[in-house]
Amino acid sequence: MSRLGRVWNATAPLLERKSKFIGWSTPLTEISQLEPVLQEFTECHQKVLSKATHPKMYAWRLTDDAGKLLNQGSHDDGESGAGNRLLGLLELYKCRNVLVVVSRWYGGIPLGPSRFRCISSAAQESLKIGGFITTKTKLNRK
Repeated sequence: MSRLGRVWNATAPLLERKSKFIGWSTPLTEISQLEPVLQEFTECHQKVLSKATHPKMYAWRLTDDAGKLLNQGSHDDGESGAGNRLLGLLELYKCRNVLVVVSRWYGGIPLGPSRFRCISSAAQESLKIGGFITTKTKLNRK
């Protein structure tokens, strides 16, 4: 829990060829909360994020009570395509009213496309920890 009472559902570090990934998720109910929540995230995790190569790759998705999409978006934080990958994950699992953040510490060995698997795995685990997706969640497959 943050100093302001916000719960951040954090994963254990995922290690892949010396790179480290951590996922966090938290409820988000209004778009006006996005910037303050991201600022709080940065302040609360400042020590651990200080050496991250990509501290805040994130996506959010907001819906009404009926599940109708109200707002969504993403940010790569310099890891091209990461934000869209996270947003795609939220859409795939029909996640509602959530912000998911993944941080990466580059370990000196290029991961190529497998970095996206790591980003998705960290995000997915955080979403499970937070109860935003479950094993019963129906996927939106076309």
